[in-house]
Amino acid sequence: MAAADVVTCHHVVYNVPDLAPFLRALTSHAQRRVVLEMTAVHPLAALNPLWQRFHGLTRPDRPTAADLLGILAALGLAAEHTTMTRPASADYQSMAELVDVTRRRLCLPPERAGEVEAALLELGVDPELPGDLGSSGREQVTIWWEGAA
Repeated sequence: MAAADVVTCHHVVYNVPDLAPFLRALTSHAQRRVVLEMTAVHPLAALNPLWQRFHGLTRPDRPTAADLLGILAALGLAAEHTTMTRPASADYQSMAELVDVTRRRLCLPPERAGEVEAALLELGVDPELPGDLGSSGREQVTIWWEGAA
């Protein structure tokens, strides 16, 4: 793969099984800088209680931005970062839309929508302002460090 002045990575680190080699690869392809963006916590962590409730599964809540910064430091990469908080807003037009999206994320059939809605209400979702549980922690973190290509 060819080198680039800037290598960017946007919200993919949650699915990387071994972060150190991935971060080294990003670094080795950047001549000037690597810029990585992620949420402060795993973007689907807010769904974890629902996975437990409906499937008995414990889902990951990592990596976090703090984890990533720690790995970068351990690799000898001097990273800087900034955090931005997205304002709360209605991510969906209706509670029904949030229920449908959440039900599909949980791999549940349409006939379980009522159970999903009840669970969302128990979690404290405001039906008038249905926020996306897939955007857990609205803090976005931009992390950057020098490339080595």
